Amino acid sequence: MFPSDPSADWGTIESDPAIFSLLLDKLGVKNAECKELVELTEESLEQLGTIFGFVFLFNYTRYHSRPQPQATEPQDFGTYRAIPTDPEYISNVFFARQLATNSCCSHALVTLCLNSRTSTTIDIGETLNDLSGFAAGAPPIERGVALQQFTPIRDAHNSFTGKKIFQISEEPSRRKGADAYHFITYTLAHGNLYEMDGLQSMPVLLKPIQQPKSDQEAAQQPKSSLPEWCKITLRRVQQRIADMGDNLEFSLIAVIEKPRIRMESKRTELYERCMKMAPTGTEDDTMPLPPAVFPADTCNFYNHTTESLKPTAPDTIDQSLVPYLLSLSDLFDIDIDYQWIDKLLSNDETDFPTMQRALRIVDANIQKDCEEKAAWKEEQELRDFNYLALIGAILEQQAKVGNIEKITKQWIAARQKEREDDEREAQSEVQTDPQPSQPAPSQADAVPPQPDTSSPGDEGREESEMKKDE
Repeated sequence: MFPSDPSADWGTIESDPAIFSLLLDKLGVKNAECKELVELTEESLEQLGTIFGFVFLFNYTRYHSRPQPQATEPQDFGTYRAIPTDPEYISNVFFARQLATNSCCSHALVTLCLNSRTSTTIDIGETLNDLSGFAAGAPPIERGVALQQFTPIRDAHNSFTGKKIFQISEEPSRRKGADAYHFITYTLAHGNLYEMDGLQSMPVLLKPIQQPKSDQEAAQQPKSSLPEWCKITLRRVQQRIADMGDNLEFSLIAVIEKPRIRMESKRTELYERCMKMAPTGTEDDTMPLPPAVFPADTCNFYNHTTESLKPTAPDTIDQSLVPYLLSLSDLFDIDIDYQWIDKLLSNDETDFPTMQRALRIVDANIQKDCEEKAAWKEEQELRDFNYLALIGAILEQQAKVGNIEKITKQWIAARQKEREDDEREAQSEVQTDPQPSQPAPSQADAVPPQPDTSSPGDEGREESEMKKDE
């Protein structure tokens, strides 16, 4: 059994990739991060590295209130069909009905993780493994109940709703007529691409993805850095956006492998290559040597926005590394071009300065990533902080020195002046409004002649009376 009000224990969280990434960390997912796509192009997807799936946010109210297009067979995505509820699909695909109104974000991320693990290298961790084992073999509605009442997921979700200083009886999203927003998932499950919407009865199979059966068959396939299922998902999302018409309230978020993993892997290759080349290469003596292992956990000491050291820098970093880390400040705006780095590593004639510059670019991006993650956590701490005690203390102190009374009187006087100004302006508009002039009557509007009301015998009677008087 589930509560009569399933959304009572789930709060609303902000649609922010940083929050979603921290939520995945709190759920125990070890190697995943969220990235919002600004451009819906294949080129932008190729820069993301390993992709585990996509979460699509859209205006649910307006999307479903639009005129429905004619049902056609979408050739780009194969045949749409609902999955039958046979044991094979139930055991291979994790699909749960969404029962809590405000849980669609966590619901979509959990659905993506539990399905993507069958076809990608995502590490979902202990919490989601426990949920998967608990709900194994259950139909979608029972899985929805299990997910809704699974305390670790619900607590992780609610930890990002922010502190509510005052309890509001009715949330704006529940007001009558307010638009509702919804998340759906695009993910692989056992080699098949699915669109999963927790408000629907079953997921939709977009297209079976043919996997190579042997290494020889894999070698014969055209090489592309972007998997075919990502291209299909992109076309499907673009089709949905086109169906929305002029409604542009949507967001596509990719769940990817943490960029730090890829950066550290390339850094290891570059460092080893630089150390082999350093004795025979032409090294710039003014350039500090890089450390063998980049201090990712302690390098958040330099604010590249203000170009200054943070106050805690001397206490958190090895002083021998400071010269090298400071030398990276001019490279923060350069993104990593992995294709360029791969060409450098595959070319035996690459000189030492070029290889060392590539290593410094990777280190600068690692440091920038460290600062970004630290900023995420700081924003979350501020979002989760209860400001009520601080507000009360400030008001109490201001009241002691008489500022509250002074500000209150000023505010009342200002509001009174605004009302008086509005009344004067209204009266002035009435007085300056000219009275409509009466137009001269036209020929058609001329007063018609009065009808003759005398009877036919009146004229003769008047003549006789005049003679009689004579």
